[in-house]
Amino acid sequence: MPTIKLAAFDLGNVMVDVREEIPARKLAALSGRSEAEVFEAIFAPEKKALFESGQISWEEHAATAIAELGLPVDEPELRVIYHESLIPDQAVIDIVSEVAAQVPITIASNTSQPHWEWVQRNLPFADRFDPPILSHLVGAMKPDAAFYQPLIERSGLSSEEIFFTDDRLENIEGAKTLGIQAFHFTGAEQLRKDLSSCGVRVSG
Repeated sequence: MPTIKLAAFDLGNVMVDVREEIPARKLAALSGRSEAEVFEAIFAPEKKALFESGQISWEEHAATAIAELGLPVDEPELRVIYHESLIPDQAVIDIVSEVAAQVPITIASNTSQPHWEWVQRNLPFADRFDPPILSHLVGAMKPDAAFYQPLIERSGLSSEEIFFTDDRLENIEGAKTLGIQAFHFTGAEQLRKDLSSCGVRVSG
């Protein structure tokens, strides 16, 4: 029997690979600017943190980037190109699908409103994420405790009943400080082992 009652998964570099160079290359070609300039305007960590934490909206960020780079696109077109950075990891997708047949699942991610919309359209189990914990909605980002607290409170579970995996060690440590069963994601095979240690069996 599983020793957990909820399995929470990070998005970037867990359920999907993040390849920001793909949209950056396309936007550089469209604008005549360098890829470095595009990265600075759109993907710089300090700028992403503003809209991923809900301090500003994605639309505000997009408008600033379009103006700064002189992009010949509007916000909906930029959003589509922005999504090209997300590439599903099929091995992990298969694992999460198996987990969802055994215990409730959710997403716990530092991410933006456009990428959450992409998740809802493209991941087969997205409608089963309950409660979805997203930085732009909770107004906090991993590894801050304020990010994990809604996961515990909204699930109605004790922290030790929650499984969580993330590719960043600081995020794992942040979750552990609240008693969540947190595991460092290094690949599909290790994920299977970590789930198995919590009584959740997946094939492969």
